[in-house]
Amino acid sequence: MTEVNQTKYYRIQNQVSQKYLLAGSWGKSPTDYSVWQYGIDQEESNSFYDVDGFLWQIVPVATDSANITWFRIINKVSGFQLCAGSWGTVPSDPNIKQYPPTYDKANSNYNTDGFLWQFDGTGNVINKVSGRYLLAGSWGIVSSDNWVWQYALTQDDNNPSYNANGFHWNLEAFSDVPTKTIYVSRKGQSNNIKLRDSEGHQGGRGNGNSGNDDDITTSADYGNAVVWELDPDDHPVSLYSLNGITKKSDSPADILVGTPAFYSGQYQATVVRDSALANQIETYNIKYQVDASGPVLEDDPKLKLEPTTTR
Repeated sequence: MTEVNQTKYYRIQNQVSQKYLLAGSWGKSPTDYSVWQYGIDQEESNSFYDVDGFLWQIVPVATDSANITWFRIINKVSGFQLCAGSWGTVPSDPNIKQYPPTYDKANSNYNTDGFLWQFDGTGNVINKVSGRYLLAGSWGIVSSDNWVWQYALTQDDNNPSYNANGFHWNLEAFSDVPTKTIYVSRKGQSNNIKLRDSEGHQGGRGNGNSGNDDDITTSADYGNAVVWELDPDDHPVSLYSLNGITKKSDSPADILVGTPAFYSGQYQATVVRDSALANQIETYNIKYQVDASGPVLEDDPKLKLEPTTTR
């Protein structure tokens, strides 16, 4: 599997056409759900042109029983997520779209897993529901073809344009995603935890906190990456592991793309790009172990994420 980092924006380039995955209208039209492959300077005079429309954040959301990690691919400008046509549930629909995650949720074809993709390490990008592969139009060999599709690897392989490499995409890390890190350690010799974050907030030290070491407010803007990890400044190390980050059932809002997923030694998530969530708060439970042979404990710190501004 290809290793990615949700704290980076990527350009996704087809190996044959050399064009890049692009949100329709460069991500600037809230009603344009199309996805294309364009050259970086193509139609640069268009009033919608925005070079950031080529940038995508790749967010881990789940690892299945076969140890495959699935990702959501989110455009920097639109905030929409790459989706198989008909959410991958209609075999005759080869389209590729970008949608908000709850778009047309009442549609009988709707399937949230249609937003999930796997990177298999050979350049293939595979949809979880349809099982089909991201493909450059005309397998990338016709320069005037800006379409992007989802096809089976051998679909239409008698076509004179067929090129198996048209399914292969390169991920080019381009720029940093603003990231908030929440560090977790043990409070003394108790079974409770204490928190601090990369913004200098620390439990029990004001900032609207109640005085508890597990009471912390971390402000995060739309599209920010959020990671939880064991505190690297904790010496000697007081916790064995983090075992899960889950939204509380009574959380006032749901501001993350998905449940934080364990990936590359951290729990990772991303704040949804939705202006309706301004100043909303999501609260969490944190699971952890003090030592390898001990029980999995759970704490519900007053951890708050407050998106405040748009891009």
